[in-house]
Amino acid sequence: MRLGIVAEPGAAAPLAALLTGGYVPALGERVGVIISGGNTTAVDFGAR
Repeated sequence: MRLGIVAEPGAAAPLAALLTGGYVPALGERVGVIISGGNTTAVDFGAR
């Protein structure tokens, strides 16, 4: 079984900022990121 995550760029940007250190949460700060694929319907991802 092969799985993948499809996310629109607007949803992927906050996660990328956290993963790359572009945004570093303050000590004790709680951060949540919602990853959405809402604007991906016009894209053909092909057979996986």
